[in-house]
Amino acid sequence: MIVGILGVVILYVRGARGLVGRVRGFPSWRPKCFFAGVLVLFLALASPIDSLGHLLLWVHMVQHWLLIMVVAPLLLLGAPGVPILRGIPRVVRRNALGPFLASPFLRRCFNLLLTPFTGWIAFALINWTWHTPYFYGAALESSLIHRIEHTSFLVGAILFWWQIVQPWPWRARWSDAALVVYLLTADVQNTIFSAIMTFADRVWYPNYDATAPALGFDALRDQQVAGAFMWTAGQIVMLPAAVFLILRALSIVPRPSQGERLPHTPAQHSIGTRQRHFDLLRLRGVGAVLRSRRARTTIRWTLVVAALMICVDGFLGPSEGPSNLAGTLPWTHWRGVIVIALLCGGNFLCMTCPLMAPRNLLRRWVRPQLRWPSQLRSKWIAVALVATWLVCYEAFDLWASPWATAMIIVGYFAGILVIDGLFRGGSFCKWVCPIGQFHMTQSLVAPLSVSVINPITCATCEGHECIRGSPAGAAKSQSVPLRIAIPGCELELFQPAKRGNLDCTFCLDCVDACPHNNVGILSSSLASSLASPARGSSIGRIASRVDVAALLGLLTFGAFANAAGMTAPWIEWVAGVAAHA
Repeated sequence: MIVGILGVVILYVRGARGLVGRVRGFPSWRPKCFFAGVLVLFLALASPIDSLGHLLLWVHMVQHWLLIMVVAPLLLLGAPGVPILRGIPRVVRRNALGPFLASPFLRRCFNLLLTPFTGWIAFALINWTWHTPYFYGAALESSLIHRIEHTSFLVGAILFWWQIVQPWPWRARWSDAALVVYLLTADVQNTIFSAIMTFADRVWYPNYDATAPALGFDALRDQQVAGAFMWTAGQIVMLPAAVFLILRALSIVPRPSQGERLPHTPAQHSIGTRQRHFDLLRLRGVGAVLRSRRARTTIRWTLVVAALMICVDGFLGPSEGPSNLAGTLPWTHWRGVIVIALLCGGNFLCMTCPLMAPRNLLRRWVRPQLRWPSQLRSKWIAVALVATWLVCYEAFDLWASPWATAMIIVGYFAGILVIDGLFRGGSFCKWVCPIGQFHMTQSLVAPLSVSVINPITCATCEGHECIRGSPAGAAKSQSVPLRIAIPGCELELFQPAKRGNLDCTFCLDCVDACPHNNVGILSSSLASSLASPARGSSIGRIASRVDVAALLGLLTFGAFANAAGMTAPWIEWVAGVAAHA
């Protein structure tokens, strides 16, 4: 095995010499990825991991994860096909390999293998087959079968990741949007298998009944750890890959020709090129709904009705959480929707927030005159409220109490009506709301943001309606007059100077107010506002905001603390403390 891998590496090095820096599709990072993949391959197959895998199931799952989720994509990122062919001596390549590779039958075979259907089925079938007790036990007892198992894992993973990585010079057959579904459905089957293994009440592989206890592990606990590792580690790779595909799908910039030679124009680096961005508001159907102020208001009032139903059931319904709307909708289903929306889009949860419906209705009659105190214009109130929320959530099991859930919802509605009834702008959303702070901070890494379409148009704008608002009767797009007055951004974000999604609720008041239709929901670089040294409107430089850093750190800590609170060791420790109390 080692000799074969070294031979492939030598061929790759020989062939890559004439490609790096000369062909656009083969930059210098490709060989680095290939060598990293080879290094991890050695780590998985020729290190103590291979020996310990016969003794502990979770170590064996680490080995499989390295082969499937790390080695395969790294090797493909290295685009090994062309370099290895170039590394073969020309005589052999011309007289032996040439006619063979040009065979129509071989081309048909490759075309069949390199389809998304083949890759997905191979990935799932190999994973489920080799982890059945019969085949897994056979691999543990026979070194030959064990090598066949590892080879099939690597080959199946290469076929699967081929569609995602698209190694140069191969071109994808499916769109990036379709590949997102391809990837996430594969993640679902991996999750199902891992969950079955994690929650099984018996040991699947009898071999570990003898070996795991010798190393201080209970065999069933070893199996649970293995299943949990496959569950989480698989998503650590697949979910970022899905985000990458979403970002690539949102971009309308044409990809450069993969075989094109690199131009050597000195002026190229000094001349900026304007890229076209995906604009969700210009998407047929969805864009029209989002642009409609009436449609957004209807969605908010619909959610007000849903919140009312949850409160009624929480106060009057069954006291058991799983049997009550207050114990299921907010804590289970709604949280899943939040994660998907933030991962695939942006802060659409604040856009449709039911709290805004009665608040906007109140603002028709109540005109607040107070300005939020300058001493409180920071995230420290939000930090304190989020910390209190995290402690209460864990200490009082809020998800298990429908009555407490209903009281929290009532408290939120009362809070926004009181605060925004006294103070101008969106004071509750910007400075107080804990859930809003979570949405806005997490949307810093979302693929979409409310942004200016053409900065030149903003440079010539004199009205700045995006922040000042538009009065009733003002012209919209120089033709259609507005029926009602549109407020500008109540969170004091001036669109031309806005950076990222922090403090942006996606309310789209700026979109409604702009007379030039120059604000949209555009694709953006992942976490670009975090890396940007520029000052953002009403925010300043994020890197210099200690309060924002504290909020981000608290939410990160809370995520890990919440996850740890659901693990068996923590539950056993809490039970032990309670027993001795």
